[in-house]
Amino acid sequence: SPGRTPEPSASATPDRPLPEQSVGPVEVTDALKRGVVLITGRTPAEGVAGTGMVITPDGYVLTNYHVVRSTEAITVTIAATGRRHTAELVGRDATKDVALLKLERASNLDVVTVDSDPVRIGDIVVAAGNANGQGYVSAHRGNILELDRQINVKGANVNDPPQRLRGLIETNAPAWPGDSGGPMFDHEGEVLGMTTA
Repeated sequence: SPGRTPEPSASATPDRPLPEQSVGPVEVTDALKRGVVLITGRTPAEGVAGTGMVITPDGYVLTNYHVVRSTEAITVTIAATGRRHTAELVGRDATKDVALLKLERASNLDVVTVDSDPVRIGDIVVAAGNANGQGYVSAHRGNILELDRQINVKGANVNDPPQRLRGLIETNAPAWPGDSGGPMFDHEGEVLGMTTA
């Protein structure tokens, strides 16, 4: 009948659900927005958008380097409150596509909780972010498909050289430009990774 999802043709086990069982949109709750920020910036050619995670109450934020590479100005909006801060790039590792921002005049911010459990193929995850620079958080669930993957990523500026990234987790949770730098949550709402590409 119309609107019905076909049943999967393979069987699943409790420790390895089928990807078809889990892919789809997720309601964005206050708990999901906790510690998540929306990033906007400007390169010489265009505006950029991304997502980040607050890792200290005084305003250190982790994101992808390709989100802020070549930016002239960075503004960060706290997803849960709408409060805006100017941010400065204070650290980066292009080989890992990681950047550290420091928010001006930030204090008592909620932070994300980092996961310490092992990651397994089939685990259910939720990717949250500022999809297409929409200015608010949306989220989609999926499953971990592979571990230790490699990809090339490129920055927003056409002159940015590509970087080869290794040791990545592959998932079928949908992601769009603007989700980069956002959290990948496990089933307990803890961050096990960062959406990169």
